[in-house]
Order: sequence, then structure tokens, then C-alpha cells
Amino acid sequence: MIRAYRLLFVIISILFATSAASAQVQVTTGTPPFGSFGGGPDVINLANLNSHISIPVRHKAGRGTDFTYDLSYDSAVWYPVGASGSQTWQPVTNWGWRGQTEMAIGYITYNHTTTNCTLDVFPRQYGIVDHYSGWVYHDSFGVPHSFALNVYSNECTGVDTSGTATAWDGSGYSMTADAGPSATVFSSSGKVINAPLLNASAIGKVTDRNGNQISISTGGVFTDTLGTTALTVTGGAPNPLNFAYTAPSGATATVKMNYTSYTVKTYFGISGIAEYGPTAISLVSSVVLPDGSQYTFMYEPTPVGAACTPLTGTTQCVTARIASVKLPTGGTLSYAYSGGNNGIFSDGSAAILTRTTPDGTWIYARTQGTAPASTTLVTDPQSNLTQILFQGIYETQRRAYQGSTAGTLLQTVNTCYNGSASPCTGTAITLPITRRTQIIQLPNSAGKQAEYDAYYNTYGLQTEEDDYDFGSGGPQTTPLKKTLITYASLGNGIVDRPASITVQDGAGTTKAQTTFVYDAGTPATTSGTPQHVAISGSRGNATTVQNLVQGTTFLTKTISYWDTGTVKTATDVNGAVTDLPEILYQLH
Repeated sequence: MIRAYRLLFVIISILFATSAASAQVQVTTGTPPFGSFGGGPDVINLANLNSHISIPVRHKAGRGTDFTYDLSYDSAVWYPVGASGSQTWQPVTNWGWRGQTEMAIGYITYNHTTTNCTLDVFPRQYGIVDHYSGWVYHDSFGVPHSFALNVYSNECTGVDTSGTATAWDGSGYSMTADAGPSATVFSSSGKVINAPLLNASAIGKVTDRNGNQISISTGGVFTDTLGTTALTVTGGAPNPLNFAYTAPSGATATVKMNYTSYTVKTYFGISGIAEYGPTAISLVSSVVLPDGSQYTFMYEPTPVGAACTPLTGTTQCVTARIASVKLPTGGTLSYAYSGGNNGIFSDGSAAILTRTTPDGTWIYARTQGTAPASTTLVTDPQSNLTQILFQGIYETQRRAYQGSTAGTLLQTVNTCYNGSASPCTGTAITLPITRRTQIIQLPNSAGKQAEYDAYYNTYGLQTEEDDYDFGSGGPQTTPLKKTLITYASLGNGIVDRPASITVQDGAGTTKAQTTFVYDAGTPATTSGTPQHVAISGSRGNATTVQNLVQGTTFLTKTISYWDTGTVKTATDVNGAVTDLPEILYQLH
């Protein structure tokens, strides 16, 4: 009986794994590192035409870490799932809106598959091996960060594995995961993020490098580093979702997210991808701010050809793609989709986006080449055109024209990665990005070119920038300026603290330099501090800062700290001491 049950479980799990493996990747949202963006106040990802909109809810000063909570929305709401040729359109989580917890600390996803192992040869009994892979941290801006982690729990051997990996996208995040499953994310500054798994609206906490914490408890209560309730989130679709906090006047202020019930039915007409709906869905219709002003959202009607009749209790049939956002100031951002199949490609990205703003109409037209290459043509309200070539989400060439491509070419910028020779429009980009080179060419200046060359470490932190002046037929061979950055070797996952910043001329002569020493001495102990935990080891607090005057002469200032990371004393270059009494340490 045990054997039969385990075998059945394995078969079911394998079927699930096959389905998960055939799913397509969602369109990249948010503002990923090294991306190219336009627009305003919405942010348009020029590689895939996703529109990212942020709405501030609460920004509050804290001790060590401020409390920041913004609502955010991404317009790329559809992606295909299933085996190629037999797929279905699937909406993203929360129809493009960040979840309650996600908007503060993010959340973590992973893939779970199982295989069988042999417990006993005779009589034969099977056990389960749980595999956890495809780990992704979705940050508070909606940007996914992937980690090459593969951990497992083997019932037959009793072995559970764990692992640590750094994201290759230049974000600086690293993750430790085990087969619990559980995972912890670390930022390059040493921030420890205990984000929820597979849930964008669950409890969690984030701890900065000095032990100051922001926590999210059940009931949607957010507590800041000062121990005060910074925000309380209640309700949800189809009822209003309320974000309440105490205003400076002492009164309760509320941001309210309202919903309208629609019949969601797609009609994209892409062969091999089945349409979604009709399904009754509550979509965000407005976000009302404490002063009564609001953001109002409208959605693209389902095309007439779909013959969609609104379901009972809904207002109309829509595709759930955003059609307009009316801003509190009175201006409106309008979106229309065309090209491709009813304005969409098979990966869920937009084909042609016509974006109308108070300053005129912008047209973003994408052409897909051999994957992952694509081209975006941007036409501004004055009918000037910019042509941008991409490899995936990374820009490789930009040509700006006065008028159309038949007009005057004003500038060409070739951007290459990891040492690829320019131009590199057909060169695939392999992560991590360790070098990014931009060559700027001015056609009307006898072909003169300048160059900016930046180098990065595995955490996406810049270690060097070389700036070359314009030269005929190519950049000057000797840089005008070279900036070199080294980083301190610290513990507790702190990797972003500079040890030295040096500026040199083309001859290699140092013109300016600042050096840093961290964590000298013992921080002063505080007591009764809310939302604070003890930290052992590195904190990344600069205790000595030296600025080069000339030769080997430096101006030096020193700093001491409370254990919260707040400055206790600061001694300037003239020896004058400024003291922050203990009574103030909790207020900063």
C-alpha cells in the first residue's frame, strides 16, 4: 500500500513538473538593471513596451531605514502557459498590481518537482525526492531577480541540501535557500529580507545592516523601525482595499483602491494560444488619495469580433489591458494597441503602443527579429524618430533622427557588453554584465566618436569608468578621466561599501581620492529600542573617511555610532566634535 501510494504521488508530481516546464516566461516588468526606459510619469520599458506606474501611499522617515510604500502597476498582464502549440493566455498575479507585502519587501517564487527514489530493494518501496529550483525574488518595484539555485530533500537518504547564489542581472541581490522550503534574500548593502514564499500578501520582515527592522504582521499591519504602525491594509477586491495611516495632524488618512466588476475576455487571435474568458473579474477602477483627488483606470474593450456578452453583475467586456489612466492633476495617459495580433505578440509583449499624453502622442512600434533580438521605433509628438535595437531587454544601438529615418541622423549610440566589439547588434548578451561600453557618434561632426566604458563586479557594482573624448573615426585612445572604485571586504553580506574612490587623468596621475575604514571600535549600546535586533560582526558603518589633499596628505574625519547605526559623534578634519546624545538616537 505504501509503495502504491508513493508511486501514484510520483506520477502526479511528474505530470505537474511537465506542465510547469512548458510554461512561458512572463514579460519583464518594473525597471530592471541596465534597462532602457522612456515616458513619464509612467515608465515605458522600451524593449517590451511594458508601462510601469507608481502611486505613493506612505513615505515616512525611520531609524536607519525609512518606511516607503507605493502602489505600483505593470501593464504587461498576459503571458502564455502550456506546451507549445497548445497554450492558453494567463493573467499575471493581481492583474499587474503589486501585492500587499510585495509593495514593501517583495516575495519569492520557486518551482517544485518530485522524482522517486528506492527506500528498500526487497520488498521494493519508493520514497520521494523533492526538487526546488527556479528561485526568483520579486522586489518591491515588480522586478524579478533569478537565482541559479537547485536544492532538494531526499526521503531515501535523509539528506536535505541548501545553497547560495547571486543574481546575475546586476541587482546585487543574493539568496540562500533550502529544501524546507525556505529562502532569505540579501541586498548588496547587507539588508536581510525575509520575504514570503509564493504569496505577495503575507507576513514578512526586512532587517538592515544595523539591526533595524520593518515588519508586516497578519492583518496587514506594517510596523516601521521606530516601532509605530506606519500603515494598515484592510479589505480587498471586490470591496475597496484601504491603506490607512496616522497623518501629522493625528487624524486617520486613508488611500482607497476601488474595483469595478468586468467580464474579461481576450480576443488576440494568435494560433496555438487559446483565449481567456469570459470570466467575471474585479479590476482596479480608481485609487482615491486622502485629499479626495484620484487616479482613474479604464480598460481596453474586447473587440466586437469576440461576440462577448457581459456576464451578470459586470459592466462590460474588456481584455484587461490598460486603456487610460486619469491623473489627480487632471491629465490623462491613454494607451492604444495595434500591430502583431490585435496589438500583442505571442510572448505577451505589446507590438505597437500608441500613448497619448497632455504633451501629445507617442508611438512605440516593435519589430521582433531572431530571438531575442527586437527593434523599437519611437516617434515623439513632433514626429521625430528614434530607432533602438535590443538583445532581450538590453539596448545595443540607438539612432536619433530629426524627422523620420529619411531625415537627418543626429546621433548614433552603440552599446556593447562584456567586451564585445562595436557595433554588436547581433551579439547575444550573457549575464552577468561585467562591462558596458557606449560609443557615441555625431554624424555631422566628421564622424567624431566618444566612448564611456564602465566595469562591474558580480554584484552589479561599478568598479571602473573610463571616459574618452571625441576623436575622428573613433574615440581618443587615452581617457580624459578614469574613475576607480574598490570595495571593502566585510561580512554579513555587505558588499557595496567602497574602500576607495580614485579619480585619475589619462596619464594615470591621481587627481582626487577618498578612502574609507569601517566598523572600527565598538558601537555604543542602546536599550529599549523598538524594532531592533542585535548584530554581531560587520555593520558597514564608515568610521574613518580620508580625502586626499596632495601627495600623501589627507584630511581625515572620524565617526562613532550607536548600535542602531545612528551617528553618536562626528569629528571633523579640524578636530571639532559633534555629539548626538542617546536621547536622540531613536529619532534618526
